[in-house]
Amino acid sequence: MIIDIDSHVREIYFMDEIYKLDGIYSKLTPKKVGEGRFQQARFLHSLDPVSRKARAGVDHNHMFDPKTQWRAGELAERQVGGYDMKARLNAIAREGIDRQILQTFQVALLRTVQAAQDSLLSKRSPDAVLQPALDRL
Repeated sequence: MIIDIDSHVREIYFMDEIYKLDGIYSKLTPKKVGEGRFQQARFLHSLDPVSRKARAGVDHNHMFDPKTQWRAGELAERQVGGYDMKARLNAIAREGIDRQILQTFQVALLRTVQAAQDSLLSKRSPDAVLQPALDRL
């Protein structure tokens, strides 16, 4: 049995839909900028707990963008499975993968949102969790 333990769902291409927050936190919902789709989608938001400077040091989105043709665009082609589940199923069948463990691309961002939701459920103040994001607005 072959298990892929490092497969990602590319939620960063749909941040305005996936991280849509309600109530007093609705202003933290990412705002789409421009008309770009998938790898060209851009969003303004303050949810990322990592500074822009630190993020820039590890940014490798150019590798996933078919327009840059990094290494002949092979990696960009594989990213389609991150948002198109039919393409994902075809790819895992072609590669002979039996199981996948999926993870989000922006794990730190998801943890920030999840922690705020958890604090709402547990009666703790979500403000403490989301305050860094609120401060960046």
